[in-house]
Amino acid sequence: MSKLCLYGTVLNSVDTIEESIRSVFRPDADIVITDGGSTDGTYERLLEISKDYNLRVYRAPGSSRGLGGSWR
Repeated sequence: MSKLCLYGTVLNSVDTIEESIRSVFRPDADIVITDGGSTDGTYERLLEISKDYNLRVYRAPGSSRGLGGSWR
């Protein structure tokens, strides 16, 4: 069975990030999120909730230009 991989970038989304992840979460999917250098605690919150969801979290300051800028 093939697996789905969801990829996204975030920047200063601490208030909405968990709800966003919950809305797309599937047990058979990998979720990869790159934080573009948030200053509001988004990265730290992602690390906390990564224990409850199948998340891979990366930090790439300055990569908030979108998917192309973060995929390095």
